[in-house]
Parts: sequence; structure tokens; C-alpha cells
Amino acid sequence: MGHLGAVPEKFQEVFDAVPKRGYRDSVTMEVESVLVEAGEIIATNSQTGKGFDFGLYDLRKENQAAKDPAFREKHADEAGQAYYALCWLDWFTEEESNNLKALPGVDGKSGKESAYCE
Repeated sequence: MGHLGAVPEKFQEVFDAVPKRGYRDSVTMEVESVLVEAGEIIATNSQTGKGFDFGLYDLRKENQAAKDPAFREKHADEAGQAYYALCWLDWFTEEESNNLKALPGVDGKSGKESAYCE
């Protein structure tokens, strides 16, 4: 929640129910599911204007990367996320996905490779 500055009301209701935490006190919390329709706005800005951390997960089944024993071992401490993460770029329109892929990595590399995206 600390990454987003403005969200639609249905998301704000979920965020308001989560206890506030201190600066850099980051934890993953399970919250009530919120269904999102194609094209629906999920956020309109970040608090700093620099971007935000965005993950997308399908907890119904493990992803392709989780089938690799080396990946499982490397990410065993974060299995709840790593084994179920999706390539979030696949959930945008082709034009939006291409625009996002064209953005530079934070340090020229970070953010340009993913175990979840082909």
C-alpha cells in the first residue's frame, strides 16, 4: 500500500482495513480478493512519482518457473510468491505491454529479465 498514492474506492476499502506500518517496514499480507475487469483502473499514481512495486499471482496453481528444481531451491524462502507469480506484462494490452517493455531498467538491467515472462 505504501507504493500507491491513489486507488479506486473498492481497493481503498481493502487498504484501509490493513494496519499502517512504519517506513521500510515491509511485509506481505494476505487480504480479501478483489476482482478486476479488463481495462479497469487499479491505481492512478505513486506516492513518489517514481514507480511502484507490482506483483501478480495466481494461487490456484504453480507457475512454469516453479517446475525447475534450481528455481525452487533459490526461492524456497519466498515460495508463496515466487512459485505463483505471473508475468504481469501479459495482462496489459499489446500496446501497453510493448510500452512497458521499452522502459529502461532501474540500473540498466534490473527489471529487464524475469523468470515469469518469456
